[in-house]
Amino acid sequence: MLELPQPTRNTLKIASCFGSCIDLAVLYSIMPLWNSESNDQQLDILEILQPAAEIGLIDINEPASRFKFSHDRCQQASYQMISSEHLRQTLHVQIGQTLL
Repeated sequence: MLELPQPTRNTLKIASCFGSCIDLAVLYSIMPLWNSESNDQQLDILEILQPAAEIGLIDINEPASRFKFSHDRCQQASYQMISSEHLRQTLHVQIGQTLL
């Protein structure tokens, strides 16, 4: 996973907090909080996720606007890339506040 571009790794980290299957619209609503590169430009999550799909970490279902980790170990590895427990907790809180 370390060979993936930084925006892809960041997106996978955030997605991993949702579990194994993620709605792209929900992920899109969370990303501006965590992706500093998205401040002034249109965020294309499918484009960001494409490198992970190409190496088989995720499966993208474009018609259903969802993607899933190809294996629970991929989701767990993405979650473990979040550097600290404090950051994980902060991310979960911000996801919860955004979804409310």
